[in-house]
Amino acid sequence: MQPPESAEIFTTPISEYWFVGDIMYVNSRPGQRPPLEIHKKQSEEFISQLKGRKLCAVIDISNASPTPADHREYNQKVLPEIFKAIAFVTSTALGKMLINLYLGLKPITFPTKVFSNEKEASDWVKQFT
Repeated sequence: MQPPESAEIFTTPISEYWFVGDIMYVNSRPGQRPPLEIHKKQSEEFISQLKGRKLCAVIDISNASPTPADHREYNQKVLPEIFKAIAFVTSTALGKMLINLYLGLKPITFPTKVFSNEKEASDWVKQFT
């Protein structure tokens, strides 16, 4: 996914993200995940910046590295505090298989769906804004 030229881009060790209206767009990148304690601290800081507001997101996981089990367990608890809905985008069959496996093992308590392109993902997630 490409951010609009006018978007402010935020960078983390494993992603870049920006906002278009009320939707957060995320490009996942391969890379070493931070230790769980740092991940927790970053998540808590992000949640405090939201001030109770929840987001909708389109997340391209095509280039994402696997998420460690302890991060997945923590994410199950914290993601509902951040998101109303997430549309996952992947351009690979392996990515689609992995996200469906992840969502199947521990279903997320808010709407999620997997897409092969950004437009369909954006169109779907808009209904939750």
